[in-house]
Amino acid sequence: MVHTAKFYYILNQQDKQRLMKMTNQSSVNLALTDIDSHFPGISSRLSPKFEDPYLDVSVNFIDLLGKADIHETDLTTIIDMLSHYTSIVLNTADYRILTLTKLEYRFDVCMTKEDRELIFNLCRKTIDKAGFYKKHSNYSTTAYFQSKSIAATVYDKEQERLDTKKPLQAYEKDILRYEVRLNSRHFSYMKTSTKWNLERDLANYFKEDLYRRYFKLYFKNFLFTSHYHSYESATKLIKDSSETDLKKTKTIDFISSANRHGLTITKKNFKKGKYSRHVSFLEQLNVSPLIIAKAQLGTRDFLFNPLSIFK
Repeated sequence: MVHTAKFYYILNQQDKQRLMKMTNQSSVNLALTDIDSHFPGISSRLSPKFEDPYLDVSVNFIDLLGKADIHETDLTTIIDMLSHYTSIVLNTADYRILTLTKLEYRFDVCMTKEDRELIFNLCRKTIDKAGFYKKHSNYSTTAYFQSKSIAATVYDKEQERLDTKKPLQAYEKDILRYEVRLNSRHFSYMKTSTKWNLERDLANYFKEDLYRRYFKLYFKNFLFTSHYHSYESATKLIKDSSETDLKKTKTIDFISSANRHGLTITKKNFKKGKYSRHVSFLEQLNVSPLIIAKAQLGTRDFLFNPLSIFK
């Protein structure tokens, strides 16, 4: 459900002196390193970015809990751990003294290397922009769909470990990871929005329904929630539908264009309303407008879309 989070706190002189005295260290960063060694998954340091002594705290929830399968029910344990940390570092057991600045949701899928490569080929074929979100797919095993406040990312976790020469954990083998990263600007919006009025509290974002909403909302325009069919399979489903012959013909023209030119050019060639209607109709058939060559699917008619669980 979650991967990492970042927080900050402005230390005063009394905080710094207390930390150094408690750990018998000559600097605050050495004191923090000493304390962090007792909290797997938590890393803290004084930020060099600001004139005031900002304490940056990073939390890796997998390391913190010692497991990869994290759910909303783990929140109480996480709060207890963070409260223990703040009681030592900041002399208060209220973890909310830390201001949330980043949160990464994660969704891991076990796939063959060949299927992971197919997903990244589709990332290159999808639209370049949707609203404030722009695609960045220049890397072979990573694609970003991001704005200034939120980033949706899909990447090959196993390949990332190999590239960075870091140990591959058992739960990372053959993994395609989808992430939605919320940044500080988004938390500010959620707090001031009359619709949400959501405080910057980790507990407010550690909810299954919100997690599912973010994945559906920020991936659906680029990677969709329907399966990735071959052209032959998609046209058969369209022809077998109960729609009029005219609509079937136009939808087949639409996926033909998507197959040949990709979705960016196809979207330009079809009026906005028509593009949306074609995508909506295909969605009803559980067909993504992103088409895969039959030869790449082997004996299959389609590649299962992991994002379909967020429909």
